Amino acid sequence: MVDFFDLIELTYEGLGLIEKGKRESLIDAKTMRRLYNVYMDGAKDIDPNDIPLIFSIFVTFANLNKEAQDILADEDFVVQMIIPDVGAYVINAKDGVVSWSNKKIDNPTLQFGLALDTAAEVFLSGNAASAFMGGKINASGNIAEALVLNDVIETFLELLPFT
Repeated sequence: MVDFFDLIELTYEGLGLIEKGKRESLIDAKTMRRLYNVYMDGAKDIDPNDIPLIFSIFVTFANLNKEAQDILADEDFVVQMIIPDVGAYVINAKDGVVSWSNKKIDNPTLQFGLALDTAAEVFLSGNAASAFMGGKINASGNIAEALVLNDVIETFLELLPFT
């Protein structure tokens, strides 16, 4: 399916519908293939080495997608996710720009801890509420920020051709 979308983009370029070298894609084909494999393998077999890929894709989407930008308008937050035995990951939103890092910080506006498979399940399903209500996520701080992030995740998943 990813190759098909790449072929369509190349055809548009070849037919002159878009200027050569000017086509923009949210995610390159190789990255999309990897995301597809992570999605199809499911949360139970998530590899911690896939976390940077997932965060990079998510941040790129959040910064480039108009619907995601609408959700993030006027949102400023620093959310820290702690995954035991894996590490700390921070998502920062300020002035409509989203970034991430794997450096633990002292004063996030929201911090939550969860298992690796739960983190993957939330990202792959967009259903953080079930995990939180089921006691799989421990949170402290401004929980409304989690709802904003979950809305962006749901928007992202709606656009993926294989979800």
